[in-house]
Amino acid sequence: MSIKEIATARMSKELVFTSYLLFVSLLFVVLFSVQLKYDFTFSDVFVLLPLLFSVHIVETTVAATLGLFLLRHHIIIRIIYYLLLSLYIVVVFVQYYSFYYGKEYVSQVAIENMDHIDLFFTPGRIAIVACVGLILVVLPVCIEYFFVLKKKKSSSFVVISVLCCLSIVTGCSQYIYPDSVLQKRDECFKSNSLEYIGPVTALYEALFVRGSVLGEDYEYMQLSMKQAVDVERFGFTMNARAEFPFIKEQVYTSPPPFELKEEITTKPNVIIFFTEGFSARSMRSYGSKYEDLTPNIDNFVKSSMLVNNYYNHTAATYRGLHGQLCSIYPEFGGVAWMKYFDSLSERDYYCLTDVFEQEGYETVFLDSHHKEHISRVDELISNLGFDTVLTGDVLSDKYLGGQGPFIKNAYSDKQFMKSLVAYLKERETEASGKPVMVSLYNFGTHAMLPMTEDGKKYRDGTNEPLNTIHSYDAAFGIFWEYFQASSYAENTIVVLTADHCHYPEKPFVDAFEEPGYQPYFVDRIPLVIYDPTRKLPETYEADYSTSIDFSPSLTHYLGMENSRNSFLGSSIFEKGENEYSGLGTAYFGSKQYYFIDNGTVHRLHFPEQHEEKLRSFRRFMSIVKRLELKNKIWDGGDK
Repeated sequence: MSIKEIATARMSKELVFTSYLLFVSLLFVVLFSVQLKYDFTFSDVFVLLPLLFSVHIVETTVAATLGLFLLRHHIIIRIIYYLLLSLYIVVVFVQYYSFYYGKEYVSQVAIENMDHIDLFFTPGRIAIVACVGLILVVLPVCIEYFFVLKKKKSSSFVVISVLCCLSIVTGCSQYIYPDSVLQKRDECFKSNSLEYIGPVTALYEALFVRGSVLGEDYEYMQLSMKQAVDVERFGFTMNARAEFPFIKEQVYTSPPPFELKEEITTKPNVIIFFTEGFSARSMRSYGSKYEDLTPNIDNFVKSSMLVNNYYNHTAATYRGLHGQLCSIYPEFGGVAWMKYFDSLSERDYYCLTDVFEQEGYETVFLDSHHKEHISRVDELISNLGFDTVLTGDVLSDKYLGGQGPFIKNAYSDKQFMKSLVAYLKERETEASGKPVMVSLYNFGTHAMLPMTEDGKKYRDGTNEPLNTIHSYDAAFGIFWEYFQASSYAENTIVVLTADHCHYPEKPFVDAFEEPGYQPYFVDRIPLVIYDPTRKLPETYEADYSTSIDFSPSLTHYLGMENSRNSFLGSSIFEKGENEYSGLGTAYFGSKQYYFIDNGTVHRLHFPEQHEEKLRSFRRFMSIVKRLELKNKIWDGGDK
């Protein structure tokens, strides 16, 4: 083969692989489009789709143009490009599957929970990924082998020109298209909670932008006078001139909200269930469309006070537990606590454990994880001040005869509840003299987790989230049956809540989708209080408060010492005193800002009346993060 023929063949490869890349990218655009919730007209398909995926198209044209140049060079350069091309296609495929399964690109929270990636890669999903990967690798080889077309060199220039024009037109679409078309695009973005971003750019931002997993620290920003007023209207207290700006002198300003049935001579025990990923919409008591999904929990509610319109303020588990126990929007998620625990554990927080310690309580935390698991939930909880932390393997050795876990890294909900009952029975026979606050975190209701072998399937058992919820309810029934017949029933307060709502995985969304449901990682979570010592109403309206208020609310509810603290939240029993009462706030990472009002969760696209408030909240969050990084949340109580 002559040098000229080799050059011509090489140019053919450039064009073939460019065409292949554009074909794969177009395929993903079509697949993405199928998942969008929007009534497209015939004309919309040709006008709106290029607009919606313009950044995606720009990324593809850049990759294709790069290939037209690199595929001319030495074989090593060409191999490097093929590897980069494969990586690009893999990223787009992963982002598509993330959007298909959870209605968003891979987020910071997803990356922070990589220790649970085994839940995502089930045998079926591995088979799908393997088949798609094989096709993506084999198809271009087949194209090159069977369909190489000889083109003139000038055709390369034509292709590059077309790609550049396409990139410029799509990238500048907001300046070219009429307002009516752009308005339709914005409506589609809003209805699907999308932003103007491509799959590669989205992954880069989740990993590297300021405040994300591998990004830089937040800049310390000052609040304007208007923003400082907004912060106060949200109910946050901040003294910008103080070394520890969030420390204030009292938790609540009004008397405890509910009357005691009679004078108490001994302090009641308190048991708090931080249920993993549990949305209020799962419970019939909160209006679930499944009447028989949570019968035992609904039976518990009949003897308790149900708090309505109460949402999670952060996610996922590490932030959920930390954020509620210390009333803060935590900076650090799962990966950070696992990787940098030694340095993170040096930070000081004022938490619910401090409140109970001041009242003479013993504080105990039961964690269903096995100690050998990579998770550091137990270390995080110890760092937040609990006197005793019992992991699942310790509970099993003491109360289950050393039985192994039914989940790879944790004990099943049934195992966990049995060990809880055994632990409470043991305490019941002991005369410790100190009241106890017991907090619990199960694992069986985690998203993407199949039902354990000792679980209880729901109806035909085809929907895994429904199975795990039903199994948890059956396990909770073991506790509730014992509790009602025990001495605890007369002197123990039981609080049922969640670390955060259920992650909007596809089978959960399919099971609970109804008018008004928004598949976000912010949703209503349960807050149910059983209290034999107080006269409680059947329901209480939280007015769209969030779990940032959990610790100050419980402190106020119990009438505990109204002492110096650094809680960012305030009691839900006096929330009406804030000017922005009725507007809940949630935050858990780069771009994950949420406002909740009138039963609607706002994300990415906020109503005009909230725009100024959002700017104030974002600025305040940057200050919270910076102060936490500098260990300026709590002074340790020594000052």
